[in-house]
Amino acid sequence: MRKSIEVVDGFYRDPVDRRELALGSEWVAPDGASVFDEWTRDAFPDIEATARISALVGRDSDATFPTLAGRFTFVGNGGVRYWQRAAPHVHDEQWAALVYLAPPEGGFSSGVEFHRPASAASTPGAWGSSGVHEVQHPDLWEETLYVPLTFNRMVLFQGSIAHRCAGRGFGRTPADGRVAQLFLFDEPVGGR
Repeated sequence: MRKSIEVVDGFYRDPVDRRELALGSEWVAPDGASVFDEWTRDAFPDIEATARISALVGRDSDATFPTLAGRFTFVGNGGVRYWQRAAPHVHDEQWAALVYLAPPEGGFSSGVEFHRPASAASTPGAWGSSGVHEVQHPDLWEETLYVPLTFNRMVLFQGSIAHRCAGRGFGRTPADGRVAQLFLFDEPVGGR
């Protein structure tokens, strides 16, 4: 049976370098509806992440697996979602990988929650088709798993699994806030 969620601590060999790359990047407000307050203008190709993630999805020796590029994301305390809790959402891509690069100190409480529908109104047929699908009523969902934020923890999951940021984020800027690197991807057809 293939796993649908995988958690790996100590994901990057040098996570401080990744964090410095994130903090030195240009941050912008996302276009349209987003669960993030800011993200980096550019996505960054990452050979190390590609090697680790492709192995986890069973494609480690597959030459057709593309080099993954991930954007850095920021969810702050007092940001766009401060007064409302984000509803669970899904992605069009087969897989999502989230690597936490928030500072290891601070006493914050955050992470990612995974959910299942609590009613027919929160099934995929009720969603749109814009890439990130969100139902606006968080109480239509039941939490099934919580993965706390830990520095350099990677959470890999199938994009069709409803999930949301646990808590409201923290910090006022990427330098003191909930920063992560997000990879969204489909497995290549063929190979192996």
